[in-house]
Formats: sequence, structure tokens, C-alpha cells
Amino acid sequence: MVNQGRKKIHNWCSRLVGRWKYFRSVIIAWSGPRGRSSKRDDLQSGAFRKKVADILHRSHPDLKPGLPDDPALIELGSKTIFLGNLYAYVHDLETEGQEIEIAKFLETTLQPSTPTSAWKEAVDQLRIQIIPIEYRKVQLANKGALITRDFTPRVLITYALDNAQSYELVTTEMLRQWNC
Repeated sequence: MVNQGRKKIHNWCSRLVGRWKYFRSVIIAWSGPRGRSSKRDDLQSGAFRKKVADILHRSHPDLKPGLPDDPALIELGSKTIFLGNLYAYVHDLETEGQEIEIAKFLETTLQPSTPTSAWKEAVDQLRIQIIPIEYRKVQLANKGALITRDFTPRVLITYALDNAQSYELVTTEMLRQWNC
């Protein structure tokens, strides 16, 4: 009885191995360029940032965006913008839809931010945010020190002012303005 069970398992395994060529081609085709990983490559390769910079150049030829080492970041004046959220929002849209949404985003981003001058106004807009440790370096170069606490070796906890028109990480300069 035990030998018959072994034979059945052996036969099943040999059939599976015999069909490996078929399964291997299916697995390769399934994980090929149409897979989700290639879409993420546009963000990581810098192709999406180039698209954003091209759209910016068409609408504002006088502005020259900064291109940090990280292809998911773009610098517009004193603002350093993470493009991952914008990419997640537009990557499934048709090309024309992508360009419209990117242009809207850029126009909103380029509007001068009106800093919240009073703590009483700011307190209702404060949100806790986790950020990669690299933000600390970028922010120091642009606006001063962020208010952060270590969360993990590569992740920080910080605070952001979040309102309908803008989103800004809280810096020591803001705390000074609020007399905190």
C-alpha cells in the first residue's frame, strides 16, 4: 500500500517536471515587461520626473527645476517635491489625462504658500507624518531643520501643516514664528 502511494507521488512529480518548460514560459511571460514592476520603473528611472519637467517647461519656460540624485524628487524653487504620490495618482491615466493632472499639480505647487502665521491657526492643520531619513538632509539644504523624532533607523516622525491648498513639513523656523 505504501509503495503504491510512493508511485503516485513519483508519477505526479515526473509529470510536473516534464511540463516545467511550459510552466517556466508562463511564469516568465507573467512577470515580464507588462508586470507592475515596469510601471514603478518610470518613477525610479527618472522617466516620470522628466515628463513632469517637460510639462513644467511648456507652461513656465523660465523655471528650471532642480534634479536631486533621487529620481522621485524634483526641486521647484525652495520646494523639494516627492513625485511618488503624483505618480500613483496619474500612472493609470491616458497620456492626455496625465498631462492635465500634472499641469494642475504644478500650478497648485507653484502658487506662493501663505504661511500660517499664528499657532492657533496652525494647530488645527497639524498632522503627524512619517518620512524617510533622507528628507532631513534635503530639508536642511532648503529651509532649515525639520522637527523630527527617530522612529526606525531609516524612518523619522515629523509634523506637517496640511490644508486644502498646501502641505508643508514643520521646521524650527516655523516654531520660532509661532513663539513655541
